[in-house]
Amino acid sequence: MSATEPLIEQIAAALEAVLRGITVAAGWQIEVGDVIRPDRRGHFRGPQHWECVMLQEDPRAAEAQSSGVEQWETDFVIDLCIRPSDYETTAFDTLANRAAAQLRKAIMAATTLTAALGVLDYAVGPWSKLVEIEGAYGGITLTVTVQHWHAEGDPYTVPGE
Repeated sequence: MSATEPLIEQIAAALEAVLRGITVAAGWQIEVGDVIRPDRRGHFRGPQHWECVMLQEDPRAAEAQSSGVEQWETDFVIDLCIRPSDYETTAFDTLANRAAAQLRKAIMAATTLTAALGVLDYAVGPWSKLVEIEGAYGGITLTVTVQHWHAEGDPYTVPGE
């Protein structure tokens, strides 16, 4: 990511790269097919089995602020589509449990969400099932909350750089 991108976009790209790295070849039990970030109208093609939709919520000012810096919390909502074939015999709960565990483990083990991007801390919240319009389960959703900072008035620069 170029230094011309604000730190929050660099954080989003790093999280997206973590999700894209969840592959069987890399030793994971699931294979994330693609990571989709919707366009300005919120549109994206319908996700397929094991594809993620990643939405960035509006940043919130952190309660504690320090002189010369701006501190924020931003939630990234990750929806993972789980749509196996009609012939799949594995229980949906089993697929969801495995997927949630793999996502959580990959995100918490990430070495790219670092202080170099202004990341102070991050946490993966609990997951829940996504229900499709027809009432069937369509996947899982979980939220990654990132605490980050940048130099006061300069969202491109980590404090102290």
